[in-house]
Amino acid sequence: MKKRLFILWLLSCWWGDMKSQTQGNNMSQARLTCTSSPVSLSSTTISNYDYDVNTQLFFDDFGISDLSVEKGRVRTPYMPANSFKFGRAISPANPYPNNGPCVFADGIEKLDQARITDGYYAVVAPPYLKKGWWQNDCWLTGVSGESWYWWTGAYDENDPQFPLVKDRSGTMNGAVLVINAGNTSKPFYQRKATLQVGARYKASMWIYLVVAPKDGNGVKKSTKVAIDIIDPSNNRVLHTTNATALGPHREKQWTEVKIEYEFPASSQFATCNSMEVLISFRNIDPTVSGNDYYVDDLKVEKVRDAATCPPVNNCVTSNKKYVDLTTLIPPSSVPSGYEVQWFTTRNRTSGTRVSDPTRVTQTGTYYPFYYNSRLNCYNQASSSVKVDATIYRLCTCTKPANTQTGGSPTKFGITNLRKTEQWPENIPNGFIALESKTKGMVITRVPKAADIQEPKKGMLIYDIKDQCVKLYNGARWKCIERSCNDY
Repeated sequence: MKKRLFILWLLSCWWGDMKSQTQGNNMSQARLTCTSSPVSLSSTTISNYDYDVNTQLFFDDFGISDLSVEKGRVRTPYMPANSFKFGRAISPANPYPNNGPCVFADGIEKLDQARITDGYYAVVAPPYLKKGWWQNDCWLTGVSGESWYWWTGAYDENDPQFPLVKDRSGTMNGAVLVINAGNTSKPFYQRKATLQVGARYKASMWIYLVVAPKDGNGVKKSTKVAIDIIDPSNNRVLHTTNATALGPHREKQWTEVKIEYEFPASSQFATCNSMEVLISFRNIDPTVSGNDYYVDDLKVEKVRDAATCPPVNNCVTSNKKYVDLTTLIPPSSVPSGYEVQWFTTRNRTSGTRVSDPTRVTQTGTYYPFYYNSRLNCYNQASSSVKVDATIYRLCTCTKPANTQTGGSPTKFGITNLRKTEQWPENIPNGFIALESKTKGMVITRVPKAADIQEPKKGMLIYDIKDQCVKLYNGARWKCIERSCNDY
């Protein structure tokens, strides 16, 4: 009996001691809090590369249409989500039921898509647009012969009321961006670009005004668009420029619309710094009646460097395509027990953690925080600082010209004429020699390289989405880029 009591007494003492130690540890941890000090940085800006003045940021002619696929209609990757909806054609792949209703009012989605009614869009050649309608649509047959069709004419018709219109290239299958703006005050084209603060840019596009907008009294008025510069990290509009209004006297013709604007400096963005932004083209005249147009040859280019910026280097040939944020933090400044983690917003919960801060490849603003894994806590968001990181495009360079007699021989040639001796080697300083009296070389344009199901090694295409000529090397597609490599 005594032995049992003794054992119980030992167990009781051991349990009480453990409980006391545990409570003590919890009390000790409760008294520990994360540091509220901001991260110490040697600099709040970091950049790599230089930029080219007078460079074209992007250009889009919307490619060509294939009538045999979805009646030629395709989407554009530069239509923002929750904006204009795609106007899919009635086609064998998307049939309309033979016994389906024929109505004059909107509301049947398939008919609204095919008609490209208010708030819809499509990339398609204008001569193919009508072919995407349902052939029995009563907006075509009308009442007592009256038609409610309003777009331009089809390639196989000759209707004076609806003349045939082609894109800016003048080809039958040249595509445009078809917009039925209606009362949709949203962007119809948006893509990323890197802008230099304080520099001047020009955006230009050609607009064919099919039907001008009309007010409540049926009086025609101007079509209006705006350009927004947006911070992609939080979708905040940094700057807006309104385009010159396109008056109703411009109906039924192609008109170039030009907008020049500057990315203004501010307390947040210092002159000469650069930032990756979204350039957004937006309809700003919400009018239900009319407001229908085609867009082609859309371009954005830099026309003037910021006046106070240092001279721009002609070429930077480094192959380093990233910045290392960790170089901004002196190791001795990090408190014991902490590490530094980087995020894309000042409020961590609404941002994304940078997975590898030693290889940041995107221009943007980044926020460092101290993190203690033992306490599982960060320093306060208000105590964080920001770093503006800029990745500039690698400049290109050219080889010195071969000015010797005969130059360098051309190594590759394509001809449908009788081949002469030593051809094409006898053509100096050429890369590819093309020889024909009636033929030319056209690189196949595709919406994106992934659309090619069975690529072959050596295949050459133009990728509309990535806007570059690509070569398939047997494993993957890669843009052909200028470089300074010896060949």
